[in-house]
Amino acid sequence: MNDNDFGLAARAWLDDGPTRMSDRAVLSALEQIHTTRQRRALRPTWRSTPVSIFARVAVAAVLVIAVGLVAGNIVRRQPDLPSVGGSPTPSPTAVSTPSPSPSASPAAHVFPALSSTFVSPTNGFTFGYIDRGGLKTAKELWDPVTQPRPDNTGAHDEPFDVVETGYSAVFKGASTVIPDGVSIDAWVDEYLWPRACGIPRSEQADITIDGHSGKIVECANHIEGTVVAGGRLYLFQLLHRRSDARAFFDAFVATIKLTPEDAAAPTSTPSS
Repeated sequence: MNDNDFGLAARAWLDDGPTRMSDRAVLSALEQIHTTRQRRALRPTWRSTPVSIFARVAVAAVLVIAVGLVAGNIVRRQPDLPSVGGSPTPSPTAVSTPSPSPSASPAAHVFPALSSTFVSPTNGFTFGYIDRGGLKTAKELWDPVTQPRPDNTGAHDEPFDVVETGYSAVFKGASTVIPDGVSIDAWVDEYLWPRACGIPRSEQADITIDGHSGKIVECANHIEGTVVAGGRLYLFQLLHRRSDARAFFDAFVATIKLTPEDAAAPTSTPSS
């Protein structure tokens, strides 16, 4: 076996062999190497026995293995020390905090289908409603000048068609003939509620009911819309305890059909 063959064999053995040796074995090997070298040094110079190349390579290999294992043990015992000349220590991976999911957009308002149709025999309109057994029809014609204003208790509701929806809301509707020569806005401001809102009709928001331009006002716990069609003033009101009352009101308004020709004829002209 020549030097190259032995070097290749030794390297293969090192690659496949053990990677860790106990401290006692390493020190013992070093001591044997040191002792052997001393004994050879004490021999008379005149009795020099040639040492084969194989032996010298074997001793060198053992020395390399011993030194490597000692160094490996030292490095393993000091994991916090930075390595010198080795592979760079990988920098810690940054842990990204996931961004909070955007808040989901609020879903469109969903209401029970207004599948039933109410036809008012008095006030000249129709609208869709929720059939929950809470429908009351008007018992008399509406005259806002002479009749008491209705309140949230249901008093003075005789001129109104009323739907108790069962969803924390009551929908009402009524109509009356407009006196000749009056200003609609001024007449409504004087005789119609809710004057407590303090918003004149001319400054109220616009609304369209069955293709006719009207006005809408939102007060505490009630919404009112007024519209003129065929010489009649229509009033629609929602009394509620809902956070989405406007959407609920609009759902009713979308079903309204104004039919002033079908309204009951008054026996006398309304007061002005």
